[in-house]
Amino acid sequence: MPDEVLNLPHTAKDPPPPKNPSLQAQKPSIRTMHADIEELLKTTKPTLGQMIQESRHGAPPFAEGGRKRFPFLLIILLLIVLGGGGAAWFFVPRFIAAPAPLPAAPGPTQTPLAVPRAPLFATEAAVVITLDTTEHIRALETLETTLLTRGREGTVERITIRLREPTGEHFANLLDFLTLYRINPPVALRGHLHAPLTLFVLHTAEGNELGLAAQVIDPERVLRDFLLWEPSLGNYLTPLFLRETLTPATPLFEDRTYRNIDWRYLRLSAQKDIGVAYGIFPAGNVLLITTGKASMETAINRLFDAR
Repeated sequence: MPDEVLNLPHTAKDPPPPKNPSLQAQKPSIRTMHADIEELLKTTKPTLGQMIQESRHGAPPFAEGGRKRFPFLLIILLLIVLGGGGAAWFFVPRFIAAPAPLPAAPGPTQTPLAVPRAPLFATEAAVVITLDTTEHIRALETLETTLLTRGREGTVERITIRLREPTGEHFANLLDFLTLYRINPPVALRGHLHAPLTLFVLHTAEGNELGLAAQVIDPERVLRDFLLWEPSLGNYLTPLFLRETLTPATPLFEDRTYRNIDWRYLRLSAQKDIGVAYGIFPAGNVLLITTGKASMETAINRLFDAR
């Protein structure tokens, strides 16, 4: 029956028809997620996050007053980010170990010493003098006055020299002392003379004799260089003879031995047994340079006692 309408009797199982059809049209329809999204798209242009929020909570993200709260939330978020960055800048460097500082470049002079090195052998007296290298003549006068000071006969006095230079102060080594007297060793020998110096004076009845003692690293090389230096060594070392009148008694160096220690000697006076003496004391590789026979033998005796 295509064109007929069946008037079936109402049963108890079926719901009664509405009495007023206009009321049915006014009844709100059931709210669904799809309908909310369509309504949101009609009224605003939401972002993807707003759409997701709407689908979860069923309410538009920009409710009344939402537009006013959004800048406030953005400011709070910005403050949190800035505060976190500031805290990281303050605390993180304190947990990161700072790199070790690079070693300082060595200076042009020796490192100043708090106290002078211990002497290579015992002495009865000791004195420390400070010389200003910028006033060379005055420095030499001060040094010679100290070296010429008379003491009890047979005693040994140690003289320690502190050099004051524009770059600082340091205790003189063997090469420093020779440089004070304008004594220039051969180039091959200069590199072996930077050792700490024990400068001493032997007080004798005839005057003071000067002596130098320093440990060397390569004694055989040093001894060979001194042998090659012998033709002019007497002339170079004459400044070490403190106001003595020198008349060479022997033209050449000769071998001497004392307590089985070999040394070389050039006698420079017919009246006194003084001259240029040098040798290597084997225990400790100590280079000895003295201005007389007595000072060389005294130094050898003191080195034996110090063993």
